[in-house]
Parts: sequence; C-alpha cells; structure tokens
Amino acid sequence: MELVPAQLEDLDPLLTIYDRARQRMHAQGNFQWADDYPGAQRLRADLARQTLYLLKIAGKTIGACALIPGPDETYQVIRDGRWLNPAPYWAIHRLVVDPLQQGQGYARALLQAAEQRALAQGIYNCRIDTHAANTGMRRLLAKSGYTYCGIIVALDGIDRLAYQKVLPG
Repeated sequence: MELVPAQLEDLDPLLTIYDRARQRMHAQGNFQWADDYPGAQRLRADLARQTLYLLKIAGKTIGACALIPGPDETYQVIRDGRWLNPAPYWAIHRLVVDPLQQGQGYARALLQAAEQRALAQGIYNCRIDTHAANTGMRRLLAKSGYTYCGIIVALDGIDRLAYQKVLPG
C-alpha cells in the first residue's frame, strides 16, 4: 500500500471512483458532494498544484485525497469552537475510497498515509472537514484521533464540521 502523487492519466479512473462514491453518498442521504463535485476541473487544479494523491495497492487505485498546505481560506473562521492550535497544517480535502473497496480499512490507511506525508514535510497538524450527514467520515475521524473543533463554512456556503489532529513528533 502506498500514497503516490496523481498523474494526468489517473484522472479518468479517479473521476469514476468519485462518481461511484457520490452516488453512494446520495443514496445514504448525504449530499455533501453536489452532482459535479469534485469534477475534472477541480481535480486538474489539484494535479497542477501537485496536491492530489492516490492510495494504491498492487498498482490499483483504491482511494485519493488532496493534501493542501495551509492556510486554507475556509478554515480562517471557525464558530462554536476553535482550532487546537495555530501551528502550520495540511488540509485534507476530497478524501475518497472506491465504494467497491470500502469496509476494508482503506480510508483509515489513506488518512494515516496523508499524516505520514505531512510529518515527512515537518508538518505536525492536519485539518479536515465533513458534512454533518457524513456519519461514516465522522466515525473514521473519531477512530483516527481527530478532534472536533467547531463549524466552518465551505466554499459552497454550507456548514461543515471541522476537525484537527496534532500529529506525534
């Protein structure tokens, strides 16, 4: 299992994974990702910034996420709480595991790999947000040692639950 930077040729298979994940989310009543999110344009921007990473097992893409050095504009204001500290952080966005591979611990492995990459860059904090209806992600974050910090407003104008983890080191 490895976390590797995504390449342009990964875009189409990755869009398929995001589409399957979005359909599953919608079927569960979680509309965190609109019909076109994240979409090719956003993923191309992540590729151009070299912030899109893939979780691969035996060469097969299982999941992905964007690892974006802070500050993140949507994390500038938090209400009903506060961040654990003001230290430099990486924001983890667009975390996805192929629904055909879910239930095998890959989401947790993806988070851990992202954290290890942050540590390798001297970053000791990760922040992430999710929709209140995304109970699977909320459970994953709690099990993975993330602390609920408050509410942020995402770029789409909708409230998100915000979490932070201080990494050991």
